[in-house]
Amino acid sequence: MTIDYKIIGERIKASRLNRSMTQAELAEQTEMSDVYVSRIETGARSPSLNSLLKIANTLGTTLDSLVHGKTFARLPKTYRDFTELLEDCDEYEHRLILENAHAFKLMLREKS
Repeated sequence: MTIDYKIIGERIKASRLNRSMTQAELAEQTEMSDVYVSRIETGARSPSLNSLLKIANTLGTTLDSLVHGKTFARLPKTYRDFTELLEDCDEYEHRLILENAHAFKLMLREKS
């Protein structure tokens, strides 16, 4: 299996943009240079495993999703559906959905 660093870079960029984050912000939070992040996103540089882990953690995603794309095959369908629902949400939307899910779960359990 060949690793396509250009596709990995595209996934990193898409994830960063979904979080309304600039390259400079990602670079700062991962302790990398702006130029290095830019080169990773364009596929001009092959990041180390450590760099990919820092990026994944900063973007709130998994290394697996950056390297292989959406790989939820072993997870229940409802979990995959919920993850996909949240994929394009910002932090504020995540928090609101989580708070509502907690409240709904409590309501369901109280009625049981």
